Amino acid sequence: MKKKILIPVITAAIMGFAAIGASARNLDMYVNNHHVVRDIQTVGRFDMLPVLDIAGELGFNCSFDGTTIKLYNDSRSYKFTMGKAAAYDQNGKWYGLDVVPQIINGSVRIPYKFFCDAMGLSYTWDDVTSTIFLGSDRTYNWLINTKEYKQATEPQDIFNTLSSGRIKDLNVFLSNFSEAGFEYYDCDNIDASSLISFAFIHDLINNYENIKYSNSNMGISAWRVDEILNRYLGKTISKRSVQHWQYDGSYYWTLGATGETYSRFSIAVSYIDLKNGTYKVNCNNYCWNGYGLMDFADPEWYWYSDWEVLNNSEFKKMSSSVAIIKPVVYNGKNTWQLLSLNTY
Repeated sequence: MKKKILIPVITAAIMGFAAIGASARNLDMYVNNHHVVRDIQTVGRFDMLPVLDIAGELGFNCSFDGTTIKLYNDSRSYKFTMGKAAAYDQNGKWYGLDVVPQIINGSVRIPYKFFCDAMGLSYTWDDVTSTIFLGSDRTYNWLINTKEYKQATEPQDIFNTLSSGRIKDLNVFLSNFSEAGFEYYDCDNIDASSLISFAFIHDLINNYENIKYSNSNMGISAWRVDEILNRYLGKTISKRSVQHWQYDGSYYWTLGATGETYSRFSIAVSYIDLKNGTYKVNCNNYCWNGYGLMDFADPEWYWYSDWEVLNNSEFKKMSSSVAIIKPVVYNGKNTWQLLSLNTY
């Protein structure tokens, strides 16, 4: 019996996990260990249950007149009103709801939290298979211990599946950090001074015209700092003076002067899908053996494989890094944001 029940979910575990993070999904649902709903089209709001589809499995009749939803059997009843954060039982007792009943993609939905509490049911949302398990712990526990499910959730290096253009984009993204000497980063533990310094050095190398000078000080505009941090790190900072940077209301200033620098870049050697919407990237960091800035506007540098760079006498390996990144869309382009970085 279990095998018959779980075949659709196992298929989802093997084939469907690549859709994680998508805005629209087809959901499956198990209630009391029975597969009651398949391919519920939804956009967001995974905390809302399709009540018309599951009432019968729970021993309730259900009616909907376009405004009021009624769930009832011989001993209990619950009434919901579309758009109102309240439910009433057969005795007229009022219950507050976290979210209001609503119609999503043609499906009448009520909030799962109240529903589960009222019915005494456990609730599990499985992101891998896009499946809701309502009062179906036995079924869920069986699923997550299958060989197919474990294979679907194990981190996997998919570097060899990337197109050459995507690898080039990945190398360009990672090189923004190595060229700036940005070697360590934790999105949950980083000081504002380091973030401003990264933005400043990034523009000093890539957009020199954005750097301002005043006597012996160098500066970068606050709006440009915001733009760079949002683009590469998904962060914003409060506008104020911090440590090495003085804020004048428009610009961050620090004492400094320009000079020659090593030209640095990164080459990815792995791209590991962590199955949670993020990726672990191992990369090697190189520098050009001469001083001064190499022409990184030429995309040739980023098309190189690690082996080609390693065996090119013009370059020297400096270090290796492990980065955790997440795919994002920025200004209409598929790219990434950095979550953590460790260089050794």
